[in-house]
Amino acid sequence: MRVVYAVAPSPLGRMLVAATVRGVCAVMWGEKAALERLIRRMSPQAERGEADPELRVFVSSLQAYLAGTSTVLDLLVDFWGTPFQRTVWRALRSIPRGEVRSYAEVARAIGHPRAVRAVGQACAANPVAVLVPCHRVIRSDGGLGGYGWGVHRKRALLRLEGVLLGSTRRRPPLPRGPSSAPASAGALQAFAGCPDPAPRDRTPFPPPDFP
Repeated sequence: MRVVYAVAPSPLGRMLVAATVRGVCAVMWGEKAALERLIRRMSPQAERGEADPELRVFVSSLQAYLAGTSTVLDLLVDFWGTPFQRTVWRALRSIPRGEVRSYAEVARAIGHPRAVRAVGQACAANPVAVLVPCHRVIRSDGGLGGYGWGVHRKRALLRLEGVLLGSTRRRPPLPRGPSSAPASAGALQAFAGCPDPAPRDRTPFPPPDFP
């Protein structure tokens, strides 16, 4: 299957977006060379596609969302993973903007309450950041937990979506008046000069540790 990708700037750093005819199959951040290695691991025949009109829509939609000028991301996703991973990722897509769930809650939601560790592994293997919102999954004690693209990005994404960190685990979106500044303005300023974490040098989609 043909995979096209583009590397573009975003408020959270350099971003790679890849897609097939079925939808977006990757949204990743990092250095350009590391990102291109990752996408070629996923699909050795992946090709640059900045001129592809549908891919340009995907990229611009993500940029607008991350900039706070749009609060809706209605894009198709092409899930590449094991059956268990796809089950977890679909469950993550049901978590509304402005809310979070614990890894244990996600495990219960998919009918496997003992699979908390496997849920965490599926989140770590998720190649489609934002559209499959693994950043909305946190620890049961309220801690952020990990994030493959850097905990600083996870924190900024949650703030962008109106989550009050350090407060209750489920929160409604922050109220915004007609004259208020975009939600991203303060949350994303922290990225100025913030280095990317070390690229994830691993084979995508490790098999889950599923009891």
